[in-house]
Amino acid sequence: MKGVTVILTKGYNGKSRLNLNHKYRVKLIDALTFDLYHTIIKNKTCNDSWDYIIATPDHRLSSKCKKKNISVLDLYPGELNLIFQQIQNWAVEKGYGALILCAGDVPLLQGIVIDDIKRKLFTIYMKKGKGMVICPSKKNGVSIIAMAPADLWRISCYERINNLQVIKGLNREIYPYEIFQDFRSYLDLDQYGDLSSALQYMEKHSMYENKSVRKVLHEILTSG
Repeated sequence: MKGVTVILTKGYNGKSRLNLNHKYRVKLIDALTFDLYHTIIKNKTCNDSWDYIIATPDHRLSSKCKKKNISVLDLYPGELNLIFQQIQNWAVEKGYGALILCAGDVPLLQGIVIDDIKRKLFTIYMKKGKGMVICPSKKNGVSIIAMAPADLWRISCYERINNLQVIKGLNREIYPYEIFQDFRSYLDLDQYGDLSSALQYMEKHSMYENKSVRKVLHEILTSG
């Protein structure tokens, strides 16, 4: 099955709730984006039929990606559900049979988690001919959603609504899915306190894969 993993980031206009100054916001977004991309592709082999791409509406971040020879999907700015629609339409047009859509603000995520998601998705697909794998994030959100085919379910996000419960309410005969819980995909950076939670976990578990994120988090939290 030909598939694609898309890392979605709003770019430098995102993460406003962290209340960081512009310098640290840029540093953090860069570290999150490029660490996540490189840890995900680390296990890619020459026989891997899976592609990996960063999607963003921010032309400044897009330019940096292209200078690093990283594939980019340039999105039209808009509300989140329209951005989801752009990504799914693009995946279908490119002939991808499966899509993994990953939030770009998950600092602990590692490639091994994405590999586990692929295996789970393939297992469901082989049994049912279609399927989804959902990774919850804190506060009943969703950090990663994988599906085959790529437009099996139109991804939606709602303010002030439990998005995980929306998915759990789907008819499993029509949308066979599995909830995959892993702390490395659970913690996303929404509030300032999440920065220290992420750094503490990295230090406790000697996480060096996401070394740029770790360095920037330490710099932010010790800057006074």
